[in-house]
Amino acid sequence: MYSQIRNISIACIILVALGGFFQTASADIEANKALVLRLLEIFNQGNLAVADEILATDFVNNDPSRPDVTDIESYKGWVVENRTAFPDFHVEIHYMVAEGDKVAARWTVTGTHQGEFMGIPPTGRQMTVTGMNIHRLAGGKIAEAWWAYDALGMVQQLTDPLPVPDDLVKDQITSPSLEGSLLGDPAMRNMVIYLPPGYETSDKGYPVVYLMPGLGATERWWACGEFSSFFSPLGIAVQNLPEAGFASMTDGLIADGKMQPMIIVMPDMSTAYGGSFCVNSALNGNHEDYIINDIVPYIDANYRTLPSRNSRGIAGHCMGGYAAMYLTMRHPDVFGAVASHSGTLMTAGLLPGMQPIAAAENPEGLTLMGPDPAKPWTSMLYLFSAAFSPNLDNPPFYVDIPFDENVQIREDVAQRWAAYDLLQIFPDHVSDLASLRGIYLDAGDKDELNEQLIAQAFSEALSAAGIEHQLEIFDGAHMDNLYTQLAVSLSYLSDALGD
Repeated sequence: MYSQIRNISIACIILVALGGFFQTASADIEANKALVLRLLEIFNQGNLAVADEILATDFVNNDPSRPDVTDIESYKGWVVENRTAFPDFHVEIHYMVAEGDKVAARWTVTGTHQGEFMGIPPTGRQMTVTGMNIHRLAGGKIAEAWWAYDALGMVQQLTDPLPVPDDLVKDQITSPSLEGSLLGDPAMRNMVIYLPPGYETSDKGYPVVYLMPGLGATERWWACGEFSSFFSPLGIAVQNLPEAGFASMTDGLIADGKMQPMIIVMPDMSTAYGGSFCVNSALNGNHEDYIINDIVPYIDANYRTLPSRNSRGIAGHCMGGYAAMYLTMRHPDVFGAVASHSGTLMTAGLLPGMQPIAAAENPEGLTLMGPDPAKPWTSMLYLFSAAFSPNLDNPPFYVDIPFDENVQIREDVAQRWAAYDLLQIFPDHVSDLASLRGIYLDAGDKDELNEQLIAQAFSEALSAAGIEHQLEIFDGAHMDNLYTQLAVSLSYLSDALGD
């Protein structure tokens, strides 16, 4: 009896001790979060004295967009710079996650551009930027900070984007499928539309081609040659937009009899991480539904189209090439013909090739600190993962990267990517592809991403299934001959689509 009482007493003491430990740990976490919240006094109120109170004397700041901001003094100078350029500079923290000695936060910054900023004279424009950061705490102070935010988007908001030419139509849609994005991506999306000569005076209906942009691109990519800086560190060449413009090029194809009069719709596929691949994602939003359920019905309702899959095609480059083929395989009732330019048709199959490149960018191991302009291939992992392996239980970036800290392939994540690999799911869509009126593939023989090998593999699968198609391997790299090849595919789609 005494032994039982003694054992119960010991158990109670252990439980009390553990309860005290967890209470202390919880209190420490809440104290850490409260300390990070005091940063709002610095940024929103301009109280620089708080920086000296809460930042450690050896504080280290890691911001790839501002490599000059490294310690307390440059950090305070950065605050002054921001608040001078944006007198109403305001940070709103949406949520915070804390574990151990680290606190991660998701936030939005707003402000009105009233002073010079990064060499840009004041414009009076409103600026909105979303981002995330991680703070490490030590000794009751913030010892280190890491930042990830859309610095390119911030600059673009303060500078004029390439204007859409007057011979193209600018339109806009609010997509129910994209509302409530965790990354803060807008549901209101722009699109650029080409209308063929005679459209305004005719009462006839026209076939439609949906033209999807590449990685990191908006609706202006094809329309006016706006090229994202996403690939710039990789040394990939810029586009070759004809000097006379997109509309002049397509008008010329019609005049030469190489293309029937068609409507061409160029939608926005951009996201905070650079692109959506037009798949439904818990993180990016439902971009597949955005195209199929929102944009296509809107175009049919507001423009004189021939609203039939036999008169509706889709094309795209790189990510857009994937999107075109993916949407067609899944919705052959919507699209009757498809063209993929240098399409990233493999997903899981890319991992062995991406592995040594990711390792070279991260020689000390892959630490998940968010997209980094200095590491374009690592940043690409976030873009792909946001589409193929999102994880809302994995803050602050909400993705599962397919490599571990030693840059070894994570098989569990690779399997999730495989579910979107068009070669792997090909057998499930043979009848869908066979029902199409036309399939076009191309890639350059010097493609930096080896897309020519992917195009050839997909072509072999089509041939083995007895499905007619056209494959072109041209002389050039990933971004070479872009509009030259587009002219070829538009002519091909024109022949395939009904009039």
